[in-house]
Amino acid sequence: MKLSYLKALSELFSTYKSIFSLRRLEDNLFLLILDFDEYYLDMTKGNSRVFISKERILGSPYNAPFDVALSKYCSRAKLLSCSLDGNNRILIFSFLHQSQYKEQKLFLHFEFTGKHTNVILIDEQGVVLEALRHIAENRSIRVIKPQKPFTPLPQPSKIPNIEQIENIKELLEQEYSLLYTNALEQKRTVVLRNLHKKLEALEEILHTLPKVEDLQVEGEKYSKYGSLILSSLHTLEYFCSPLILEDYDAKSVCIEFPSKIRTFTEGANYFFTQSKKINKKIANLHLQLENLSSKIEFLHSQIAFVSQTQDIEDLQIFSQKLQKSKEIKKEYESFFVDGFKVSVGKNEKENLKLLQDAKADDLWLHLQSIPSSHMIIHCGKKQPREEMIEKSAKILAGLNGVLNQGVVVDYTQRRFVKIIQGANVVYAKQKSLRF
Repeated sequence: MKLSYLKALSELFSTYKSIFSLRRLEDNLFLLILDFDEYYLDMTKGNSRVFISKERILGSPYNAPFDVALSKYCSRAKLLSCSLDGNNRILIFSFLHQSQYKEQKLFLHFEFTGKHTNVILIDEQGVVLEALRHIAENRSIRVIKPQKPFTPLPQPSKIPNIEQIENIKELLEQEYSLLYTNALEQKRTVVLRNLHKKLEALEEILHTLPKVEDLQVEGEKYSKYGSLILSSLHTLEYFCSPLILEDYDAKSVCIEFPSKIRTFTEGANYFFTQSKKINKKIANLHLQLENLSSKIEFLHSQIAFVSQTQDIEDLQIFSQKLQKSKEIKKEYESFFVDGFKVSVGKNEKENLKLLQDAKADDLWLHLQSIPSSHMIIHCGKKQPREEMIEKSAKILAGLNGVLNQGVVVDYTQRRFVKIIQGANVVYAKQKSLRF
């Protein structure tokens, strides 16, 4: 980021009285709220920038020691100043952290320094409290680690030419517009590629499954073999394989027994058992086909949603990796929105499981008067912000292929949703959102 921009930013930021909050939304993206104005700082190595977004970016929760330190020290802190580190591309926030027992002066460095970009929290004695990126002794002579003395960067030997920037807020909005358009298409390409890979894998599994008609023919054949043998036992004297019998249409049937069979009675029981196994396999195959078909249909809905959305946050949900126990089978799709886990059922079985797993205080969402996926926001007693609920409802409408079609999404607490039959429900005390 240009030094001229950072100088203008330091002057702008110095007009504020407080750091309301600072938190990480993505690996390198921060939301900084000064008084009541929001600024986004992208601290990606080699591509750092500051921008303003008209719509709040929700992001995901981070609980690393660095994020805990930001929450502890940079919430409702009194902002003293924001300045440049000489001619270095570093913004330094000086602020007071006030706890119940003491007041502490701290410094927050945003280093927009190319491949060495970093965010560092420092106390008044010049000791590092935490940093976005730790730098060990074996990597650099400038060590950045908690409880280690902070070493400032040397000033550049060449004094840069600093332009006067008048309309910095307008430039920050333009920066986001350019960044957003490019990032949206890049993200869309990646997400669509991954979804198409999943779709191809499921369709391959679907094509390799045996056909129900073929299994039915085989099952009927084994049942016929068993019946013919039993009805002919009184005429059979010595066991032999193959066995030639006439069926009920006077047609010759050649029956060959497995080597383990030693009597005709064993043979009849064997073929009846095989017929039962095939019928059971047919029943399981129906369930497998239903499950695969619902997943394929849901993937097609996801692909359509990703292809149409103009909101990059909608794409983030397809890139999240949830931590899950190896013993727990994944029953439905889950992702995070604004720090809350959100789950969506892909079919009736998953919808029912989702309803059964949800807690009474969780929020339930569903398209009004339209058969669709059920959605649960796993919030418990912690009420999500209205923007988060609206974002989740929009995703639900998008995944069901009815976004921007005047559809209404109802939501209420799970305690007010009663299961009638299967995943069919009645509900009360709902609120509604239209898309």
